[in-house]
Amino acid sequence: MIITKSYLNMHAQCEINFTDFYLLEIIPRKTGATLMFLAPKCETASYSYFVLKIGMESKFFSSLNDLLASAVSAQFITAFKASSIRRYYMRLIKKINRSNKI
Repeated sequence: MIITKSYLNMHAQCEINFTDFYLLEIIPRKTGATLMFLAPKCETASYSYFVLKIGMESKFFSSLNDLLASAVSAQFITAFKASSIRRYYMRLIKKINRSNKI
């Protein structure tokens, strides 16, 4: 079992605001900086954007599809990993919507 806090401390090289973002995936790389995929908690707000953090650098995207397409084209992740992240995000949104109805 991975303890999230120590895993983040070991691989994250930047600050993440968890009040505004969901952490979708962390991908540590042997060469280069760690990749972090972030999704907005509130998509209806005017500042809703998806973020790809590569070490200290942030790249902003208007949709999850744009983010994943960019990561696949840059060969950061495979198409299979991109579909896995997309499925995880869809399950997360479904779970959040279910809990908001209660």
